[in-house]
Parts: sequence; structure tokens; C-alpha cells
Amino acid sequence: MIWWRDRPSLASFIMDLIHAELARMRPGQPLPPRPWTETLELGEAGLGCDSLERLNLASALGQALRLDRSGLEDHLLARSTVGAWVDLAELCLERYDRSMVFLTSGSTGQPKPCEHSLDTLRQEARVLAELLTGRDRVVAAVSSRHIYGFLFTVLLPATLGVPVVRYLDKSTIGLHDVLRSGDLVIGFPDFWNRASRSMVRFPADVTGVTSTAPLPVHLDAALSEIGLARLVEIYGSSETAGIGWREAPSPEFGLFPFWSRSADGETLLRSRPDGETAAHLPQDHLRWSADRAFRPDGRRDQAFQVGGINVHPRYVEAVLARHPKIAAVGIRRMRPEEGDRVKAFIVPRDPDGDEAGLARELALWAQEHLSPAERPKAFRFGSAVPCDQHGKPTDWDIVP
Repeated sequence: MIWWRDRPSLASFIMDLIHAELARMRPGQPLPPRPWTETLELGEAGLGCDSLERLNLASALGQALRLDRSGLEDHLLARSTVGAWVDLAELCLERYDRSMVFLTSGSTGQPKPCEHSLDTLRQEARVLAELLTGRDRVVAAVSSRHIYGFLFTVLLPATLGVPVVRYLDKSTIGLHDVLRSGDLVIGFPDFWNRASRSMVRFPADVTGVTSTAPLPVHLDAALSEIGLARLVEIYGSSETAGIGWREAPSPEFGLFPFWSRSADGETLLRSRPDGETAAHLPQDHLRWSADRAFRPDGRRDQAFQVGGINVHPRYVEAVLARHPKIAAVGIRRMRPEEGDRVKAFIVPRDPDGDEAGLARELALWAQEHLSPAERPKAFRFGSAVPCDQHGKPTDWDIVP
């Protein structure tokens, strides 16, 4: 199975990468609506990329597909359309296609590059195909640029031998006109939350897949009530790819067959197709109920996710604390009943100052210094960030 010889798959991957990189380089600026075509110009007649943006895009694509191994990557800058980049990528991949690089979705500094061999990714795709057999189409509501999307919207459909319907940047209301019995829908928690609120009924025999963040507990039942036949949640990361899966309503994940638990209970061991074994430390602490059954039990780095993006609260606190009117700040993810964004507890330097005015100032400060996922959408003010009797930070209500 050579995924890139299916030109639509390769073109979709490259377009998703370009879209993601331009969104990062142009925060808050709209991009041309998708779907795009291969005739789309990179320059002023299309995406409007200047020379620096084109250089950054070429570097990102070169890193993702390891085009440096071919010796042809410098020719990207001489080509002016998306289709011409696809042509060159095909030439490069003929020379080297044994590994790919995916980026973490972190919110601090440069995303971390994670290189994976195609053999290990295919190994996972074969297991997923057994888990999700009997599907007629894959409906992709996630980008193929990241490892979850690549596995489930590129390699899995190729393994199953089914077509892909791309459903990016669209309202879940329109799913009524797209879905049909036998579909496999690849989404993420925010997507499924919107679907639970906007859809009347799913067609019969539709399976959903979710990943990138924990699924809120109420969604299992809510989606089942509107006809979703099966919901499979994948646990993994950019560093490890998939580690385990659970099917609602089971609260526990089971390890994929190529993973095993080490003696210390913290490290996981990956059996690779070449016969080697690699050790990995998962992003979460894992609580084990059996040798191959676990629950994630809190991030090691205290990060949480908003819209599938890792948000590091200490980083957001540090950025807000640079504001001259702030004495201290605490950051948390909203509770489910409060929303699905970031909230902030602020200790002003002037306890008698205008809190409403300061909230407006901080919203502007966040817009200038933080990514959309990191920006607090609710501010609470007080004399001290809430802590328990041991000095450990605790939660707070948005409204006092």
C-alpha cells in the first residue's frame, strides 16, 4: 500500500498542511474557503503568499514528507501552484517515502516534530481496519496533516479500500445531507459536541471515531440517543501514534496489540514491524485495572486541550502576568457546565480598580499575545488565586 500514489490523498495532505501553516502565520485572518483545487495559486492570484511565507511553507512540507532525503526539495520554490507542489512531492517520494514527520499541537513555542516510520503507521492502520471493518466510506472532519487525521483519513481508507469524503470547515448541521448508512465519521470532541446539538438523527449503522482530547462523559449517551450506532475513542499522541481504544460506554481503554506495559507501569513498549521494541513515556499518567486495560489519570505536563489544541496553563499565566496591572493570575479549563474554553482568575495590582475595564484590556492583551485556543473567555477577579489549605490551586466559579 503506497498511500501517496493515490493523488487525491497526497493532494489533500499537502493542502491541509498549507492551510494549517498559513493559519499559524496569519492569526485571525481568513483563508480561502475549502475545498481547494490543484490549480490554486500560491501567490497573489490565489493564497497571496509572499516570499517568506512560501519559504516557510516549503520548509514545512519538506519536513513533513522528508523531502530532504530526495535532494529535490529546493525545487518547490520555483513552482507556483498547489498541483505543481503535488507533482514535485510525487517525484521526491519515489526516491524516499519510508518516514514522515508530524507536529505536536502544543501552544508554547515551536511545535515538536515527531518522526514515524511508514511501516509502524501501516501496522496501526491494519489493526484499525480490523477494529472498524464493515464500513463503506470514511467521512473526514479532521485534517490529514496531523497524525490522527493521517492514520484515519489516509491510511485507514486505503487499507479498507473505501473512498473518503472530506468534511472540513463545515457546520455539523450539513451532515444530514452527507451521511449515509455504513459511514465511518472521523471527528474530535468539539465536533461531536456540536453534532449532538445540531443533528436530528444519524442514519442507521454509522460509526464515529474521536480522539485528540478526552470525550466529555455526557456525549456518549447524547450521540446514542440521536442514532449514532457506535463511538470509538482513540488514545494516543503525536509522539506515540495510537496507544489504545475504548468503545462507549466502556470507561477503560484497551492497549493495541503492538503495545505492552513495562514492569514499572509507567513506560509503554512498542513492538515494531522490524522486530525491534521501543520504549515510550505516555503524555498522561495511566491508571491500570488489568495488564492491558487503563484510564488516563492526568497529564504529566498539566496541559489541557481546547479545540484539539494543547494549552499549557503555566505559559498562559506567564503571558497574562506580564500585563502591568496584574499581580497574580490562575488559569484553568472551564468545567463542562461553564463552557469549553479557558477561564482566568485575576488578582489586580489595584484592588479598587475598574474590573470591567481591566477585563477588556486583558482580552485585547490575550488577542495580541496568545493563540485563539489559549485566550481566556471569562475573567474572575479577587484578592488571591483560589487555593486549598495546603496551598494547592483549586477551581473557581466563573460568576462569584
